[in-house]
Amino acid sequence: MEIKVPMGYSLRVRGQIVDRTVTPATGFKPTTLKWSLWDKDKQEAGVASIINSRKDVSALATCDVSGNWTIDLTTTDMALQDANKQSETRIMLVFWTYNTTSDYGEETVRMTVTRTTVPAT
Repeated sequence: MEIKVPMGYSLRVRGQIVDRTVTPATGFKPTTLKWSLWDKDKQEAGVASIINSRKDVSALATCDVSGNWTIDLTTTDMALQDANKQSETRIMLVFWTYNTTSDYGEETVRMTVTRTTVPAT
């Protein structure tokens, strides 16, 4: 999944954890649900790249018994880290375990933060 976000906006990311091995596919609450957010360009350059200490943040409390989850990213998460760039790419990894942590799944969300700003109201 890829999303374009103007700097100055917050972002709500939603998903559902589903067991596709059964018919019909059924959502479920995992044992753990965590997410991390990093700057793709810095990571590729070998520089510390975690944004706002968003590493292994628990999101289990947002997940219902049907596997629906919500993660809210702040305007600070969507700020450009380099004032000279017109855009930056963020990578969000959502990771979960189930069956008492012996099985896992993950989803990657790619976000391009652009210099376009929020209009004044």
